[in-house]
Amino acid sequence: LSVFWDGQEAIKAGASEFEIRISEELVEEGVEGDELTYLTYKVKVRDIPNDEVHMSEGIVPGTAYYVKVAACYPGPSTSAWTYLLGPDGKPAQVIPGEGIK
Repeated sequence: LSVFWDGQEAIKAGASEFEIRISEELVEEGVEGDELTYLTYKVKVRDIPNDEVHMSEGIVPGTAYYVKVAACYPGPSTSAWTYLLGPDGKPAQVIPGEGIK
């Protein structure tokens, strides 16, 4: 599963890394239940383009996932989560190797 985003604004604001969370369930903003299992990946800001991540560990072929990204700042502080959105502007599921469901 590959995820791409535009991180330039966050980097200019001082982001030190990005956190990507993947789950089979959609969670409302501000509700982070311990019962929900996320696959979590962190991408450090570096000098080369860092607005993408390629993930395979824990990904099950044919499974539909919701993907969200947040910028992490020193302090620690984290931006609001941004979901991968579909053409209708709502959070969309993505199936590895197939695309948006």
